[in-house]
Amino acid sequence: MNNQSEKPIRVTNTIFIGTVLLALFVVGAYVYLFNTIKTVGEQNAALEVETTTLEAQASQVGELKKNLALIQARRPVLVSYFIDASDIVPFLETIEGYGKQTNVTTKFNTFVFKKSPDMLAVSMVADGSFTDLYHFMALLEAAPYEIGMTNVNVQAQKPKGLDSAKGQAVAQAVWEAQISLAVTSITGVPKDAVKSK
Repeated sequence: MNNQSEKPIRVTNTIFIGTVLLALFVVGAYVYLFNTIKTVGEQNAALEVETTTLEAQASQVGELKKNLALIQARRPVLVSYFIDASDIVPFLETIEGYGKQTNVTTKFNTFVFKKSPDMLAVSMVADGSFTDLYHFMALLEAAPYEIGMTNVNVQAQKPKGLDSAKGQAVAQAVWEAQISLAVTSITGVPKDAVKSK
């Protein structure tokens, strides 16, 4: 009888130990799977952040490309606002054209290239009626260049009604403006200062 009662205890112990081992295995597997899922979730979150960052950068690159294309399309217009030192004649012709538009006679005395900042200093004389001179200077200020009038001296040369040297009556007063311009939108200034009269 003693043998018979020991047998169920051994079976019970074996079942208990097996159940404990199985429970430990299940708990271990659960912990392992939980940590694996947690790690994969963190990696997915990091990848999602990285993907979002890359998408934002791709969007910025696309926007920059679009802006670059727009700037490239506007480049010829923007470049036309700058005077190249080797091609100053069209700029001077533009100023003379403003004189013709406003019935003002223009004469350039000097032009000098200066460094630091690169700029062109122009000294000129303009003759015409006061109204015409005013319109001429307004055109200079509105020109598509960075032009500053550093010195303007306007004075009447031949008042209205006085006889000129030829003995003719002057119908309108003639005014003279001595104008000094500083043009800062200039590129390609030569190394040596250039002067012209």
